[in-house]
Amino acid sequence: MPRTGSRFKEEDSPKLNIKKVVIVLLIPIIIFGCYKLFGMYQKQSKEFSIKRINSIGYFTSYENGKWGVINSKGEVVIQNKYDEMITIPDKQKPVFITTEVEDKEKKVYKTKVINNNESEIFKDLKEVKPIEYDSKDQTYDKNLLTFKKGNKYGLADFEGTVKFEAKFDEIKPMKNIVGKVLVKQDGKVGVVNTNTVNYTVSTIYKSVEPIWDNSETSYKVVFENKQGVFSAGGVQVLKTEYDSIEKVKSNDYVVATKSGVKEVYDLTGKRVASAPNGIEQITKKGIMIISKNSKYGIQNFNGKEILPYKYEEIRPAGKNNYIVKENGKYNIVSSDSEGNTDIEDRTKKKLTKDYDTLIYKTISETYIAKLDSKEYVLDADLNIKLSDVNVLDMTKDYMLVKELTGSKEEKLYNYKFVEIAEDLAFKNNNLIRFKENNKYGFKNKEGQVIVTPIYDDAKYQNEYGFVAVNRNGKWGSLNYKGEVVQKLDKDLNDYLSIDFIGNWYKDKDPELFTYIK
Repeated sequence: MPRTGSRFKEEDSPKLNIKKVVIVLLIPIIIFGCYKLFGMYQKQSKEFSIKRINSIGYFTSYENGKWGVINSKGEVVIQNKYDEMITIPDKQKPVFITTEVEDKEKKVYKTKVINNNESEIFKDLKEVKPIEYDSKDQTYDKNLLTFKKGNKYGLADFEGTVKFEAKFDEIKPMKNIVGKVLVKQDGKVGVVNTNTVNYTVSTIYKSVEPIWDNSETSYKVVFENKQGVFSAGGVQVLKTEYDSIEKVKSNDYVVATKSGVKEVYDLTGKRVASAPNGIEQITKKGIMIISKNSKYGIQNFNGKEILPYKYEEIRPAGKNNYIVKENGKYNIVSSDSEGNTDIEDRTKKKLTKDYDTLIYKTISETYIAKLDSKEYVLDADLNIKLSDVNVLDMTKDYMLVKELTGSKEEKLYNYKFVEIAEDLAFKNNNLIRFKENNKYGFKNKEGQVIVTPIYDDAKYQNEYGFVAVNRNGKWGSLNYKGEVVQKLDKDLNDYLSIDFIGNWYKDKDPELFTYIK
């Protein structure tokens, strides 16, 4: 039989395993790819450790006797060359109102609106001014500005779009009522809502007054010789057929008199109770705080006396509690709205000692008490949780306090009164303080040391990424990378608030909200 020239038969020959070959060839590629990806991850991780999203902001600046504007990076937006302070109604919008003195003796001023390029905007609008609700806190309306045309006033938004033509004789803010302004047209008064840009109360009334001093208050209106009520939302609660509307502290009820009969109404206009004389406040639960013979007591809508008329002051405070003042000192008493317990129990003091001041914080459902210059924080159940502290700030999530004894350091607590880490309170911060050998440094959120502990004191990173640091009694600033921006040569130890934006630091006068060099 002839030979085939093959050692093996075809079916017995070993075959090349293509899958294995492909895998073998891919292994170095995969390893190289993983190496590159890991390198990229490390780079991104390192970058992330210092990455931060800065909030946008604009602030007035002051240098060499002149005013200007800086942004939240500490960059000069408007050079410091203006004689009068520049007004920034909304720190997140590049709309700046400058003032030039035309005749100081006659108090004649000219305003001009410029943007972050120092270009004049709103050229067609004259005498543009912010709506200022509180000059002390520099609280401005963030939706509308006033302008003047002839002898009339109008309202425009921050884009320069006219929302109300110049038809008003007067536009006047109401203190503590943000988002609403009184307007007068042809001798008639109304209320404009600057958030919705419409009327809460039409300009048809002889007069309009807020019943209370907060943004949810209702309004007393007078038409001819009769009075009525509009809610904060612009709904007519009571028709203008009443002889008087009393100024009672309440966002839920109004007190009105008609034909000599005084009654309490809810915001649907429904009568809910007869109204005794001297009502000062009505709580949401229908408790009336009443003044009688220079003393205060409370009764419910059924006329039952809940607390006797023996207190110098009564304030509602959480659950069924009331802060009461007696003999110049404060304590807490408690009762439900029906007064179901004995009078002895209702007037029994809940705190073991009286305090010089006592405040209830709705945002945190806590009490801040002060006695002999020492401050205490009590929880909702009236237990003293923190002693001998100074409460610096409170938000819905945490409180910032400074211990007045012991370490005398600033600490953060949640409302279970557990001390919390800085990164839990300030979630956008990327530089977290730590202390080592009595010196401050900064780590990132991954625990890597970004700034070695060399500083004697350090503030929390602000919302713009900057940190105030102190060494040898002098202050300076770091940026969000931990780099020195302002060298430590500023003597700010007697400042109530120490804060930097770049190499600009906050003015000593906290009411100015200005940064200087």
